[in-house]
Amino acid sequence: MNNKSKWLAYLLIAGFLVWLFYFGQVITGRAFCDSDTCWLLAMGKWVLEHRALPLADPFSTGVSTFATLYPGTPLVQYQWLSEMLFYGLYKWTGKLGLLLLMSVLAFLTFICLPYLLLVKEKCHKAIVFGTIFSVTMLASLCYYLRPQIFSYLFIALLIWLYIPITTKLKNIRLLSVLATLVIMLLWVNLHIFFPLGIIFLTLILVLRSMEISLIDKGSKISVWQFAVPFLSVLPTAFNPWGINIWMYVERLRKNTYSDLITELQPVQIFNWRDPLAQYLWLLLAVYLFFCIYYRANKLTRLGLVSPVLTIAGLYMSLQHCKLAPITSLFIFAACLELNARANMLQKQEVSSAIGGLKKFWQDLDEQLNKVLSNTPLWLAVLMITTLSGTVYASIANPVNIPQNSDSFKAPLKAIEFLKKSRPSGKVLNDPGFGSVMIWYLENPDVFFDTRFSQYEPQRLPDSIHIENCEYEWEKIWNRYGFDWVFVKPSRPIVKALRKMGWKTVFEDETAIILTKNH
Repeated sequence: MNNKSKWLAYLLIAGFLVWLFYFGQVITGRAFCDSDTCWLLAMGKWVLEHRALPLADPFSTGVSTFATLYPGTPLVQYQWLSEMLFYGLYKWTGKLGLLLLMSVLAFLTFICLPYLLLVKEKCHKAIVFGTIFSVTMLASLCYYLRPQIFSYLFIALLIWLYIPITTKLKNIRLLSVLATLVIMLLWVNLHIFFPLGIIFLTLILVLRSMEISLIDKGSKISVWQFAVPFLSVLPTAFNPWGINIWMYVERLRKNTYSDLITELQPVQIFNWRDPLAQYLWLLLAVYLFFCIYYRANKLTRLGLVSPVLTIAGLYMSLQHCKLAPITSLFIFAACLELNARANMLQKQEVSSAIGGLKKFWQDLDEQLNKVLSNTPLWLAVLMITTLSGTVYASIANPVNIPQNSDSFKAPLKAIEFLKKSRPSGKVLNDPGFGSVMIWYLENPDVFFDTRFSQYEPQRLPDSIHIENCEYEWEKIWNRYGFDWVFVKPSRPIVKALRKMGWKTVFEDETAIILTKNH
């Protein structure tokens, strides 16, 4: 039996390393598959070159600026620090540096910290591998080079600081509070998801207090815990817009265009062909396994934190599919809390109670612990493996900014044409093409791009109606007075303009450029 468990342990380790190498390749294949990367780099370049935040948008006269609401303040580039970091790294290291940044952040967020936390709570190594796999694969489907990657890391760090709350909130360390303040200070300048950190802290605080009252009667907890969420709000005022940043958060929350943007659609949880739905079900199955596993070990009190965190994580994906990585972290935190609660209540390491397999299960864990006893060395191997996959994929299949995907084909040949022979006047452009123009062209003045929240709310539906020739599109068209058009060849507006005598000056499989026939 020991021999079998030994070989299975080696097989699991080898399989995990092979998968990590593949995960590194996934990062390379997905990182630039989003046209947002273009305007992020362009804005970072502008800020570094001008050493200031723009008071008016440098890429489009159609942007509705924050200065309209608060005169004298810069545009709401709520991720200005991310933009500077991205472009600074790109200028220094090129595309490979950005890919390695993505790989390192992905490793720290979804592999390193979860591994250390689960091992610290004495979780069976085989379960650790399975949990990390399911958490990481759900997150990887939305892992683009965007400031969200910092939000994922900060949530993972808060989990490190405050989960399991059954022990950490009994005696809150000053160092943890200070770390939280630093996280929030960076977060508010790196990405707009910073309210999630405060929500997370408040949620576990309320749930733990309810656990004390309803389940763990007689337990004590530090009253200072109640100050943590309030203190975490203070650093959010230290940004170029001060407390007004919260007004912009509210504006984003109440946006009227979410039903028109793919990434703001909910995960179709019963669409079995959708990889997001598949990996979400896998992660939910892992959580259910945790519940059954510890219930089999006579854990009768699951508490409130774990199930509610799972429900909250699921709710986010059912709101917007781009929140799937945060869902994965919330459900991971739920699994971790359940594991820690089992250890606390039983005062011993939880072991399997699966009939005759109990001894084999224990032997397997012992073999894995022997091989992986040197945690720093093991984590170094994991990181090198992940980065190797990233570098290998970038060499085998060189990437562009942006990279082609199933949903977006970069009009790079058309951009080369525009660099040499750009038509004059006002352009109607595809939003994704607008983002590419911002990065590659000087003074682009696009009609619209993928910074949807920066424009007046009507700009997105107007763009859609014109391109699809619907809802009295002629009236909208005449209101703007376009001189040339840069869209996908399949758009109905192309056929309509040709009937009106417009001239095609460029066309390929990804894009078409038309001008007035004077």
